[in-house]
Amino acid sequence: MNKYIRFSIGLLPFLISMILFGQTKENDVVINGEIIGFYNSKIPMVDIECDTIFSFLSPSEYSSGIAWDGQFLWQSNYFHRIYKLDTLGNILDSIDLQYQYNGGLYSDGTYLWCVSEQDAKLSKINLLSSAIQYFDLPTKHPGDPNCWGVTIGDGFLWISEYGYTSYLYKIDTATIAVIDTILIENNIMAIEWLEDFIIGINYPNRKLFKIDPISGSLLDSISWCILKPCGITITDIFIWNISYATHYGGTQRTYKIMSDFIVPTVIREDQATKNSFHIFPNPTNNEITIECEQFQDGINYSCEITNITGKTIKQVYIKNRSQIIDVDKMITGMYFIKINYGSKVFSAKIIKL
Repeated sequence: MNKYIRFSIGLLPFLISMILFGQTKENDVVINGEIIGFYNSKIPMVDIECDTIFSFLSPSEYSSGIAWDGQFLWQSNYFHRIYKLDTLGNILDSIDLQYQYNGGLYSDGTYLWCVSEQDAKLSKINLLSSAIQYFDLPTKHPGDPNCWGVTIGDGFLWISEYGYTSYLYKIDTATIAVIDTILIENNIMAIEWLEDFIIGINYPNRKLFKIDPISGSLLDSISWCILKPCGITITDIFIWNISYATHYGGTQRTYKIMSDFIVPTVIREDQATKNSFHIFPNPTNNEITIECEQFQDGINYSCEITNITGKTIKQVYIKNRSQIIDVDKMITGMYFIKINYGSKVFSAKIIKL
């Protein structure tokens, strides 16, 4: 069983663009054979293939973090403001924070978590009431904090601090107390929890890393297709990524990219396992349906739903190929579903509205 992220990388679109358009200009950026933006001549051209669906101009010249709450996108910028966007980039609302120099952003469906880089502060914003709480963050650089990435996984909050040597801070979601500090031998900025691992972005060198959250070891990597990537959020289908190219002769854009080239297989034994379960609707208001295409009599199918702190909210047994589970009394937010059957495990995320 391959426990590493599989990547699909190709230079063909770049070569085709060279043939069709001749020598590209110094500031051309090419994705899938199309010139889409600008870059500084000292930075390599974007020549890595990824399935970019479309992009839109970010609402701020200095957009930095991005999050998905199950319905809407949220973007932080390097000043005081967070924007609420639809998936076409239209501004729907905004929230002003006490601190500026904001970097990473994460939503668990109930709260927005935003990191202030140079103030080493964490903002926790209630999406229903808009109430904001502020917390101090740890830093290994008290004179010039570099706190940036934020995500939630395995019941904990994770904060990254970038630099030639980067750190991951494992933090209790309730008390914001530091549980552990993990050294990472790379310059990691934005982070996102993906199943049992952390996906981290190396901002200056356009690398996407798979990181072991226990040891900080870099397990795998890919050259990334977006120039100066600083904010990332990953859904079941898409990756949303902000290009922080303003300082480098370019424009600040947000890219929507197919995520099917990232195939985590740590808790899914094969692609057939991944495709054998379907959970819908997601997001949901009151119930979900779990469909098992390869349901077999005589095998116990147990389903556990946990919240972001790891607390078990509901446990049921799946007795049919299609089963409805009532989630009406669960509070709004993000939940994790784990289905154990035989010696296999299937895992997914759902959003309760």
